[in-house]
Amino acid sequence: MKAYQYPDTHDVITNQYIKHHEPYPQYWQKSEDRILNRLIDHLRSLPEKGRQRFLDAGCGGGRLLPVFAPYFKEIIALDPDNNRLNMAKDIINKNNLAEKTSLFNCKTEELKDQQNFDFILSSHILQHLPTNSVFPILEHLINLLNPNGLLAVTTCHSIAPHDVYTKSYLENGQLQEIAISKEEFNRCIDQTGILPAHFFESETFTKTINTLGMERLDFQVFHANIPDIHPLTDTDDLLNASPEMQAQHGRDMYLLFRKIN
Repeated sequence: MKAYQYPDTHDVITNQYIKHHEPYPQYWQKSEDRILNRLIDHLRSLPEKGRQRFLDAGCGGGRLLPVFAPYFKEIIALDPDNNRLNMAKDIINKNNLAEKTSLFNCKTEELKDQQNFDFILSSHILQHLPTNSVFPILEHLINLLNPNGLLAVTTCHSIAPHDVYTKSYLENGQLQEIAISKEEFNRCIDQTGILPAHFFESETFTKTINTLGMERLDFQVFHANIPDIHPLTDTDDLLNASPEMQAQHGRDMYLLFRKIN
């Protein structure tokens, strides 16, 4: 079996998208930092017994491991792309996290059921999975959670009243992003140089996870799709000012769920 390789090698396609669509310099990172700080505030409010074990399910190059490491005693990180996992290993070593971190070169669904976690993170992973595997994988993650455990998800957000599918690629050095069918999206999975994206309609996504024994604690959209934003504007506060605004804006979304006893 061919080893898995993330199709956007070195994040070339993603970086090109940011370069062409970022409303002002550093906005993309600031927008995500706002979400990360919001999540960290929630983690800080938990009792110590609720901050023991953390799973980064799809850690990629490990950029978020140092962000969440201070709040947990043990970290498990996995990714099916061995090259990206080696990058994560470098980050772990540079941040002195090796003693409390275990790395696994595997897919999420291959992690054993007997693991018990207080917090699981799925960051920008679900939008690149085959459509028929998204909710089985989420169900598997939920089964790995302790009672009252938290699942945080960041993924692509549909501003249409239904799920949307796209593929992005470079053509003569220029970024192309086109809408495609669900069937073509699934055919594009794992094709190097083509980055397919599944944009989820947030309420349908939430209702499905609710049926798996979870309640939603938080929801925000981020990475504005509004052109010509001034840098001094509280951009993401504007995006999240009302459910109506959230439905119409934001390329990405953040959801936090708690496992119901």
